[in-house]
Amino acid sequence: MTIHSTATRGIGSSDGNGRSFDKIVRHGGRSFLATSTMAAIFAARAEDVVARLDTELVPLLHRDGVELLLVGPNTAFSVVNAADGLRGSSPRQ
Repeated sequence: MTIHSTATRGIGSSDGNGRSFDKIVRHGGRSFLATSTMAAIFAARAEDVVARLDTELVPLLHRDGVELLLVGPNTAFSVVNAADGLRGSSPRQ
Protein backbone atom coordinates (compact mmCIF):
# COMPACT_ATOMS: atom_id res chain seq x y z
CA MET A 1 0.00 0.00 0.00
CA THR A 2 1.28 3.44 -0.86
CA ILE A 3 0.42 6.58 1.09
CA HIS A 4 0.61 9.46 -1.39
CA SER A 5 2.53 12.20 0.33
CA THR A 6 5.50 14.44 -0.22
CA ALA A 7 5.75 15.20 3.48
CA THR A 8 8.18 13.50 5.83
CA ARG A 9 5.71 13.17 8.71
CA GLY A 10 4.64 9.69 9.77
CA ILE A 11 1.31 7.96 10.02
CA GLY A 12 -0.84 9.49 12.75
CA SER A 13 1.36 12.58 12.93
CA SER A 14 0.28 16.11 13.78
CA ASP A 15 0.99 19.29 11.87
CA GLY A 16 2.13 22.66 13.20
CA ASN A 17 -1.50 23.60 13.94
CA GLY A 18 -2.03 20.58 16.19
CA ARG A 19 -4.21 18.66 13.71
CA SER A 20 -3.80 14.90 14.08
CA PHE A 21 -3.90 12.91 10.84
CA ASP A 22 -5.23 9.68 12.28
CA LYS A 23 -7.45 8.37 9.45
CA ILE A 24 -6.66 6.87 6.07
CA VAL A 25 -9.14 7.44 3.26
CA ARG A 26 -8.74 4.91 0.45
CA HIS A 27 -10.17 5.62 -2.98
CA GLY A 28 -9.22 4.48 -6.48
CA GLY A 29 -6.07 2.67 -5.37
CA ARG A 30 -4.79 5.72 -3.52
CA SER A 31 -4.57 6.41 0.21
CA PHE A 32 -4.79 9.82 1.88
CA LEU A 33 -4.02 10.78 5.48
CA ALA A 34 -6.78 12.93 6.96
CA THR A 35 -8.07 14.16 10.29
CA SER A 36 -11.00 12.33 11.86
CA THR A 37 -13.26 15.29 11.11
CA MET A 38 -12.32 15.57 7.43
CA ALA A 39 -12.54 11.80 6.92
CA ALA A 40 -16.01 11.76 8.53
CA ILE A 41 -17.20 14.64 6.33
CA PHE A 42 -15.93 12.84 3.22
CA ALA A 43 -17.52 9.54 4.25
CA ALA A 44 -20.90 11.15 5.04
CA ARG A 45 -20.99 12.99 1.72
CA ALA A 46 -19.84 9.92 -0.23
CA GLU A 47 -22.43 7.67 1.45
CA ASP A 48 -25.13 10.24 0.63
CA VAL A 49 -24.11 10.24 -3.04
CA VAL A 50 -24.15 6.43 -3.14
CA ALA A 51 -27.53 6.24 -1.37
CA ARG A 52 -29.02 8.51 -4.05
CA LEU A 53 -27.49 6.28 -6.78
CA ASP A 54 -25.79 9.41 -8.06
CA THR A 55 -22.23 10.21 -9.12
CA GLU A 56 -20.40 13.33 -7.89
CA LEU A 57 -16.99 14.76 -7.16
CA VAL A 58 -16.62 14.69 -3.37
CA PRO A 59 -13.96 16.91 -1.80
CA LEU A 60 -11.43 15.50 0.64
CA LEU A 61 -9.16 17.78 2.63
CA HIS A 62 -6.11 15.70 3.56
CA ARG A 63 -2.61 16.23 4.90
CA ASP A 64 -1.16 17.29 1.54
CA GLY A 65 -4.03 19.37 0.19
CA VAL A 66 -7.45 18.91 -1.37
CA GLU A 67 -8.66 16.24 -3.79
CA LEU A 68 -11.95 15.97 -5.64
CA LEU A 69 -12.71 12.24 -5.66
CA LEU A 70 -15.28 10.77 -8.03
CA VAL A 71 -17.85 8.78 -6.03
CA GLY A 72 -20.74 6.77 -7.43
CA PRO A 73 -22.70 3.58 -6.69
CA ASN A 74 -19.86 1.35 -7.91
CA THR A 75 -17.02 3.27 -6.24
CA ALA A 76 -14.92 1.41 -3.68
CA PHE A 77 -13.69 3.58 -0.81
CA SER A 78 -12.94 3.17 2.87
CA VAL A 79 -12.04 5.22 5.92
CA VAL A 80 -9.94 3.45 8.54
CA ASN A 81 -7.80 4.33 11.53
CA ALA A 82 -4.28 5.06 10.37
CA ALA A 83 -2.75 2.39 12.61
CA ASP A 84 -5.27 -0.22 11.43
CA GLY A 85 -5.09 0.93 7.81
CA LEU A 86 -1.59 -0.36 7.40
CA ARG A 87 -3.02 -3.88 7.77
CA GLY A 88 -5.19 -3.44 4.66
CA SER A 89 -8.88 -3.24 5.59
CA SER A 90 -11.23 -3.90 2.67
CA PRO A 91 -12.87 -0.93 0.96
CA ARG A 92 -16.64 -0.55 0.75
CA GLN A 93 -17.96 -2.24 -2.40
